[in-house]
Amino acid sequence: MAVPEILSYVNAIKRKRYFHKLIFYFVYAIFNTGDKNSEIEIPLSDLEIYDKIFGTELWSRKEVSAENTLKVKLESHGAKAYFFK
Repeated sequence: MAVPEILSYVNAIKRKRYFHKLIFYFVYAIFNTGDKNSEIEIPLSDLEIYDKIFGTELWSRKEVSAENTLKVKLESHGAKAYFFK
């Protein structure tokens, strides 16, 4: 599902929703295809999330939480993937 508002923050974002044992899981992948490093703040409402979130950044395994805004630092041509319950 594309979220058009996000395209103003980064070059691309992909969202996938999974359902397992009566719980929905979301995976967001954020890509920076530009030549410069970027630090962005994504309002959770732009991701269609309206509650506080807890999850994991999949490659670094760091725990992530956010209440209103998800802050992401991306190197040029870098990407991050987040897993949220």
